[in-house]
Amino acid sequence: MKVWQSILITVGVIALFTVMGIMLFKIYDLEAQQAALQTQVVQSVQLANGITRAMATYATKADIQDFASKNDLDLQAIQDDLSKLSATLTSVNQVSVNSVGQKQTGVASTTTTPRTTKPPTTTVATTTTPTNSDPYNYQKNRQMLAVNEKFTNPTTNKPVNVPFGQVGFSAWLKDPWDINIAPRTYKATTVIGTDTNNRQYAYNKFTIAVNGTNYPVKIANDVVMQQPLSNTFSWWSPHIYLTAGGAADLNTKGGDANVGLTFGALTYGSPVKGVSPLVSIGQLGLGFQVVDQRPSLILNPVMFNVGKLISPSNSVISNTFLGPSLQGDIVNAKPILKLGANLSLGF
Repeated sequence: MKVWQSILITVGVIALFTVMGIMLFKIYDLEAQQAALQTQVVQSVQLANGITRAMATYATKADIQDFASKNDLDLQAIQDDLSKLSATLTSVNQVSVNSVGQKQTGVASTTTTPRTTKPPTTTVATTTTPTNSDPYNYQKNRQMLAVNEKFTNPTTNKPVNVPFGQVGFSAWLKDPWDINIAPRTYKATTVIGTDTNNRQYAYNKFTIAVNGTNYPVKIANDVVMQQPLSNTFSWWSPHIYLTAGGAADLNTKGGDANVGLTFGALTYGSPVKGVSPLVSIGQLGLGFQVVDQRPSLILNPVMFNVGKLISPSNSVISNTFLGPSLQGDIVNAKPILKLGANLSLGF
């Protein structure tokens, strides 16, 4: 074996182990970062124009299930619908708004309107007197009026009266009104699901809690507007590829087949983690020439994801790449360069 061949083999082996070491370190580092993120809580912050950033934290499946049970949320129905969309549950968000209520006595009228009709009278001799100055006993009894808001129940689609409060009226007082408005809590709960193309689906429930009772009400309109992510270059997206293909010797024009492993970190495609890239650039590794029975260096300069044409969702097929390939014989006394095309399966 020539000296330069030994050097090439040594360099190739060192490069392969170096790349594998870097990749293992990156995987360990990413796992450490993920573990740190899972314990991190993003606190709620009040922004301008009445906007609030919600508190965010990671939760287990059991945590989300417990949250759904406490808020009378049918999580199974949501998950069944998400499965039809090839999506999974991503997060749950809840917004609560409280009214403080109001209780006052001796409240004056805000406005008054003159009576448009005269009270009935009777004539006795020459004296005219009202038949009854208080025919409805307003001077004797305090009047009470319960005020409700009418909504539609989302399950039965029938009207539901949500208590608002009470108003009292005492005709014998200068300031005759009493007001008793119960405190309320308005809750908007949203469950977010995401499919393999990063499309999001929102499931909303709105309830009003008053006097210890929750009243679910029908939502008139809910809209999700999502800005699609643009494809970008990723300078560090490490993958190992199982590659195989055919090539022709540029000197003898003889054909050969190859199989091997390559490594690639430069990709172009969706920035979403876990989504297969559209293009893999600069795959480099070691292989074996089937006909010549010799090891070789393999360079796949640009590989295009043809698997996505068959299976758009994230699967093994969607990680299948096809593109031009160069193989260099690193054992032969005279360097041999072969040009062809390879199919690569990413992991």
